Amino acid sequence: MIRTLIIVAKKNFRDEELLFPKRLFESNNFDVTVCSEEIGTCVGVLGATVEATIELSQINPDDYDAVVLVGGSGSLTFMNNDFMGKILEKFNECEKIISAICIAPKILGHFGILKNRNFTIYNESETLNEEFKSFNGNYLKQNVVVDKNLITANGAWAAEEFSKTIIEILKDKKLVENLKNK
Repeated sequence: MIRTLIIVAKKNFRDEELLFPKRLFESNNFDVTVCSEEIGTCVGVLGATVEATIELSQINPDDYDAVVLVGGSGSLTFMNNDFMGKILEKFNECEKIISAICIAPKILGHFGILKNRNFTIYNESETLNEEFKSFNGNYLKQNVVVDKNLITANGAWAAEEFSKTIIEILKDKKLVENLKNK
């Protein structure tokens, strides 16, 4: 079974960026775990709610095949979270899928995951382009960008393509792993 970890902010996550991937993952029989800063109800900017069943400090990256960072203004609180940095570093070292949508790729940039990588991100103004340069990666103005184990999307309008891309890559990766183990 494919195990996905979806990380959302306790408040002000982008509803569609959580609900669409979660629904698609579950309909593809993925094991989905929702995580936040603490266990309990998380509330999106449009009022959607979801229960976080585990807190970030309890995450063992070895238990998951992929991590999905949901955007929205609340997600930027994770830039000051050491546990987030350690989780992302471990996923990257193990070449597991790291994905982020909307403004959440900013978290990846903060922890050095975008260095020398192609990525996209929600870009509402040209002033953000200067910040993108500090990530030492290559910003592409596309809805979804895949660079090895990294999948980024630029906003809620790309949630469907983002989700389908993650599913396709995870299923292909799982198939390859199963063939190696035979």
